[in-house]
Amino acid sequence: MSFYDPKQSCEATQLTHKSSYHCTGLFGATAGGEFLPPHFQLPTDAEDPGNHQILIEFVEQMLNINCKFGLSESKPHPIMIGVNKKGGMNNAKFGKYMQNCFSLLFPDARDEPGKRVCVLVDGGPGQTNFEMLAELRLDGFLLFPAVPPN
Repeated sequence: MSFYDPKQSCEATQLTHKSSYHCTGLFGATAGGEFLPPHFQLPTDAEDPGNHQILIEFVEQMLNINCKFGLSESKPHPIMIGVNKKGGMNNAKFGKYMQNCFSLLFPDARDEPGKRVCVLVDGGPGQTNFEMLAELRLDGFLLFPAVPPN
């Protein structure tokens, strides 16, 4: 899948993976088949968080994800967006994403039988961040890496 700004030129050489501009996308689904709201981590040159800007055109065409998750009835959940210098995800950003996203989607989660949420992740950040893993566990979220860290 490619994301691009239609206001920029789209020469074939600019559409290769050799560009230093990239974003990180987090996508997933529950064991019950409900999709998680996508999260995009976008690059920015702004040093001050007060200067982070996202063009509304970027999100206008993106649809909400309708799902129940840990709630009693289905409701729409919008996409989530974060920004940093490289548009990537490190341990700190991943921990913040996990705390923000999953606590909203599963408000009744807690560390007791029948209320825990297991999260299976790929080889990205967070797998060896034991402080984050402990905090998530206290909130009822168990993080299971599917492959070794990259």
